[in-house]
Amino acid sequence: MPPVVKTTIGDIEMWVRQGLQAAWDIGTSQAVITGDEYSLKPFLHSPMRLKVQTVVDIGANIGAFTLAARRTFPHARVIAIEPDPDNVSLLQRNCGDDALVTICQTAVLNDDCPETVQLCRHSLNSGGNYVGELFHQKQPPFADSQPIAVPCRSIHELLTDLDVNDINLLKVDAEGSEVDIFACLAAHDWLTKTSWIRFEWHGRDSIPRLRRLLSPTHKVSIEEDGLWNALGIAHRKETPCPS
Repeated sequence: MPPVVKTTIGDIEMWVRQGLQAAWDIGTSQAVITGDEYSLKPFLHSPMRLKVQTVVDIGANIGAFTLAARRTFPHARVIAIEPDPDNVSLLQRNCGDDALVTICQTAVLNDDCPETVQLCRHSLNSGGNYVGELFHQKQPPFADSQPIAVPCRSIHELLTDLDVNDINLLKVDAEGSEVDIFACLAAHDWLTKTSWIRFEWHGRDSIPRLRRLLSPTHKVSIEEDGLWNALGIAHRKETPCPS
């Protein structure tokens, strides 16, 4: 773990890595906090923000979205899920003292996932880490000759163990694991209990699969102009959008 330094992004103080990784930590955090990458600002002036009780952040990285969600939803418990141990060290620094944040150091996939998976890590971009087993039959975004073994759990089992009943806001940025995650959530009826979703897709072949998984329960809008990844947003059909 390289040395860390505290910085201010928008109106949020947070710890980031020094050295070459600093630009990635700051850049990705700025995109989330000041750039509102996951569209939290519409909630700020909506009475719905005070009713949000549970936020799930899959791919929490060093905590930018978790911090932004806690600022936006003052009464919400945030479950921050992140597999990379170095990222989790910073996530703990940034969010670990908040009693309403639960940090889970694990990868999450479908019910048939192994107990451990190989996490391939980028030398600079800590947000680009991916589960190697998902890319055995397709081109990975980058090569890693020394992946690390990390715990892995079914997202359904993890949410159940954490006594989650309903999810008001779900954010998924899992670098290629999103189809497995949403398939598991759909199979166990979690999507009918999830109001708003913000997600990234990775690999254009995932777009139609994500539409099929989300469309029965949600109104879905997906940016399709990216070559490798872009954003999607969804809200449950009977749930109003914040305005």
